[in-house]
Amino acid sequence: DPLPKKVKMLKVLASTNGPEDELKPPTLEGRRELEEATRQHEARYAKWREALRDLVYATYGGLCGCFYVLPPEGSSDAWVAMFAQKNVQGRRKVSASVSNANDGLCAFLKGYGLEFARPLASLLYFSGREEVHGLYDFLLNEAGRTYHKQCDTPILLAPVPFAGASVKCFKPDYRNYRQIKRGKKTGKKTGLEGLVGSEEDGNFHHLEVCGVLPPWTVSRLAETFRKSQQDRGGFEASFEVDKRTKHLNLNVVLLEEEDDEYHARLKPSVDGCGGGWWDTEEQDKWFAHPGKLDRKTVSKIKNARGVYNITFKQ
Repeated sequence: DPLPKKVKMLKVLASTNGPEDELKPPTLEGRRELEEATRQHEARYAKWREALRDLVYATYGGLCGCFYVLPPEGSSDAWVAMFAQKNVQGRRKVSASVSNANDGLCAFLKGYGLEFARPLASLLYFSGREEVHGLYDFLLNEAGRTYHKQCDTPILLAPVPFAGASVKCFKPDYRNYRQIKRGKKTGKKTGLEGLVGSEEDGNFHHLEVCGVLPPWTVSRLAETFRKSQQDRGGFEASFEVDKRTKHLNLNVVLLEEEDDEYHARLKPSVDGCGGGWWDTEEQDKWFAHPGKLDRKTVSKIKNARGVYNITFKQ
């Protein structure tokens, strides 16, 4: 029955994001309309600040593994912030990173009184609750004012529910290819059951997902295909990296006091899924030390009979 497989795939492609809906551009015909548009914009940012507060404190409390703050569409401020709870990527403390940062943002944050490290020219790193809370306070007060002016609210992307959020399901494009003579292929769009259902020799399935996919979605897609296709020849996947998120996987543990025993002492949370991971197996991936994968991005994954072959790009 393909229905359970459809439901499972839709669950994998779902993630929680906010704001709940898009801001509709107002029709400015007079002073009253302008005042109403301003009121709606301020009310929308008030809800966004509530959502940001909800996620930050969930991260402090171990209820959210990490979340992203992405720039709104049309904003010239293209930096991305990532907040992570303690132990994620082997980090000792709650932390935050800002990628695609320029000298102007760096100078403004210092003038704001924030403390942070700058391991790379385009990356800022905040370690510990005091530094992270400084970044949170900056976003709370300056988003929509100093940064992202005259734009919609920044996008919040998280693996857990939060105030004012909605569940977004990425819409993939599916195609079915059947091998014919002389190595040619013919293609047609097919349903979800064609992707995860039974395969015959010479039958290939192609999936394309566009948009900013968070790492937990990519990991769950790969794991779903590994389990469902291990007896059908495996699968291959290629990735395009969003340049705005460059260096977010930097091995920032090196900026802290190194302690190999610390990583061996990492313990799972009480219920095993409090941070947004589905199970303890996925949690182990969140807590894994980046090691030699520092500054590298995944460009291709090939899985045959359950064994991964991964190609990295520097």
